[in-house]
Formats: sequence, C-alpha cells, structure tokens
Amino acid sequence: MSLVNKTLEGTRFLLTQQLLTRLATFSINVFLIRHSPAMGVVMDLDLYWSSILFLSREPFRMALLRNTNRGMSLAYVPLLFGLLGSVVLLCLTTMEGSEYQALLLYLTSALIELSCEPVYIHLQSALQYGVRVGIEGAAFTAQIVTVFVLYVLHLQQSEVQKADGVMYYAYGQLVFGIVLFLGYLYHAPPFKTIRPQRVNGVYFDPYLVSISLSFIGQSILKHVLTVGDKILMVSQGISSEQKWHYTRVSDLGSLVARMLFQPLEEASRTLFAKSATTNTKTQIQDAFDWFTKTIKFHILFGSLFVFFGSNYTQLLLEVLYKMGNTQAPRILSVYCLYVPVMGLNGISEAFLQAVGDARILGQQTVFLIGLWFVYILLSHLFLNVLGMGAIGLVVCNIINLSLRTGFSMYFAKAWFQERNRNLLKHISVGNGWLWSVFVLSGLVCHWTDYGIDSLKMVLVHVGVGGMCLLLTGYTM
Repeated sequence: MSLVNKTLEGTRFLLTQQLLTRLATFSINVFLIRHSPAMGVVMDLDLYWSSILFLSREPFRMALLRNTNRGMSLAYVPLLFGLLGSVVLLCLTTMEGSEYQALLLYLTSALIELSCEPVYIHLQSALQYGVRVGIEGAAFTAQIVTVFVLYVLHLQQSEVQKADGVMYYAYGQLVFGIVLFLGYLYHAPPFKTIRPQRVNGVYFDPYLVSISLSFIGQSILKHVLTVGDKILMVSQGISSEQKWHYTRVSDLGSLVARMLFQPLEEASRTLFAKSATTNTKTQIQDAFDWFTKTIKFHILFGSLFVFFGSNYTQLLLEVLYKMGNTQAPRILSVYCLYVPVMGLNGISEAFLQAVGDARILGQQTVFLIGLWFVYILLSHLFLNVLGMGAIGLVVCNIINLSLRTGFSMYFAKAWFQERNRNLLKHISVGNGWLWSVFVLSGLVCHWTDYGIDSLKMVLVHVGVGGMCLLLTGYTM
C-alpha cells in the first residue's frame, strides 16, 4: 500500500474515532451541564491536564516523526518533562480539598499517558493507525462510562455536590490513563525495538535535539496564543454572562476542528515528514498532491460554515442550550468565519513542522513572539476601545490565526517552488458560478432568518437552507 493510501486509511480511522468520541463527550457534557455544579472546575482541570501533555510531548513527537531510527531515546524525555511540569503546577496551584485531590488524579493520568510515548511513536511511524484508534477508543469508552455511571448512581440518591462532581471526572480521567497504558502495553513491540539506543556513540541525535528545542519554544508560544482568549477574559473584565456565552460557543465551534481537522493534520504531518525524509520525486509529488487537495477541501468545507452555518446559530443554540435569545448566536455566527482559518492553519503548519529546518523554525518562533504583541494590541482595540466583548475575542483569534497561516503558506509555496511545483496554481477552488451560488445562498438564508418564535418561519428557514445547500453541492 502506498504512503498516500496508508495516510487516507489512517485519516479515516482517526476521523471515525474523533467523531464518535467527541460527539459522545459533547452529548454527556450537555447532560452534565444541567445536573452538575462542577463544570467550571473540570474545565480548569482539563486545561492543566492538556497543557502538561501538549508542552511535554508535542515538540518531541514532531521531531521524532522525521527519523524514528535515530531518536527513540527522545521518546522517553516527555515523561521527565511531564513530571517536572506536574511538580511545578502542584507547587503553584491554589486548589484545596477535593479539587486538589482531583488535580493529583488528573496529573497522574497525564504521567501514565506520557509513559506510553515510545510505543505511540513506534505505532505512528509504522502508520498503524487502526491499533491506535482501538486503544484510544477503549480508553475513552472506559472514561465516559466511569463518569456517567458515578453521576447516575449519585443522582438516584441525592443532588450531586460540587466536590463529588469534580472527583467523578477525576476518576474517569484516571481510568482513561490506565486503560490507555494497558492497551499500549499489549501492542508494544519487543523492548529492544523501542529501548534507548546509542546512534553514532550518542543517545540523543544532535539534529533531532536541535529540532526538538525549536519546537519546545514554539509549543509554549502556540499554547499561550491558544489560551490567550481565556487569559484576556479574566484580565479585560469581560462580564460573567459573556464569559459563559463565549465558553459554550467556543466549545461548540471548535468541535469541528477537534473532530475533523485534528486527525487530518496528524495523518498529514506523518506523510509530509516521511516524504521530506526520503526526498524522492514520487514522495515529493505525493506530498504536493496531498497538500493541495487538503487545502481545497478546507476552503470548500469552511465556506459551508461561512455562508450557511452563520445563519443557523440561533436555532442551534436554542435546541442545545436554550440560548437562542441571548448574545451567544451572534458570537457563534462570527465564530463560523473562524472555521476555515483553523483548517488552513492546521494543515499548513503541519507541513512546516514536518519539513522545516532549524532556521525556518527559528524564524517562525520570532514571528510568533511578534504575534503575541499584535494579539495584545488587537485585544485592547476590540475589547476596550470598541467594546466588542466576546465577539472581539473571536475577531482577535481570526486575525491572529490568519497571520500564522500566511507565514506557513509562504514557506510551503517557497519549498515546493524549489522543487519545481507551483502551489498557487493548484489550490484555486471552483469557478465564478460556484462562488456566486455560495454568496447568494448566504444572503437568502440570512433574509429568511426571522427568529425562533414562529415554528412556521423556522421550518421555512430550514427548508430554504436545505434547498440552497443542495444547489451549492450540485455546482461543486
């Protein structure tokens, strides 16, 4: 099976897993939001857990995809970083009582997960996506069953208290880590395959170490930019109501990115890294074809959110959260403009991270530092000067991510041009007729959006949108 076919198969596996797990998580959270006073603390715990994992393993994962044979020793480093980060977090946290106990369980789960990195790297390098999906799917199922059963059992006896709710999530997270570890242990290759080994007399290849260090700086900056909206919500004095609306909208809006874009980026990064390593004409052409097709996909898919999704946010939020008559629909409508930017940024940065050398990674790090200052200035303009509130945060994120996308796309254009391939010529999408239909459909759907008070008008709005969507699909 060719590298492209393996990547397609891997994308399908990862997409299926993300679709099932994210929808299940979303459904359970909708239920628990109505029954649990603990969701705010759980969001903080999830942030700590994901931060430890991302900052500890992401730089080394991206470096090891370039050449696993020379750097398996690096696969053990994330556990040390995670342990150090956990100790620092425990020393700095202000959590007490059950919240502190829950944090300990979350961090224990993170360390257990980091201990699986050598096997993960082996499976990823071998493109064994099916095994990964099976392991992670089983771990996730065990997690949600644990949380759900604990809640249901408690609800039958009495109202769920905040402390109980936090611990239920923590137990579920710990179960996730344990099942994940057992799954990777079962599928682990012989230890001699993944044990630390000397290559040319050293355990850590200098090139991979250099690349990893570049990625560490980038990971910190990207993580700060990613959670920058949460920092700004606290520092800029946004009202509690707008914070709640923005959190719900952000979780819902980013659901597509986590379900679809993340697995596509992950599989693509592996393909790009292997293509750049072999550097043959066939592999470079495979990388070029894959890159251009995914860019076209993101443009078309994102346009559906821009022209259609933005006109149905009030109805969606009313059905899910009874928030149709709040400011949340306006925030989500603007967030729909963010979806294509997230997709284009993810695939273009995946390419840069997979094939870029230490020089370009250093330039990107400097660029990200500059972006942080731009982000601060924009947030002051939109929040304090223009008073746009949560909508201003979304606009800040769109501008920030668009600039990042521009940097990585410029690099991709130059990289392919050096190999006699014209990127801009091959990423044009559709014709004038298609985009005319998109624009007209968006305007018609906007004109028929008369609110959610009349069932008749809601049905007309949905029916018109359905017909416009069919027409748009026909012209693609």
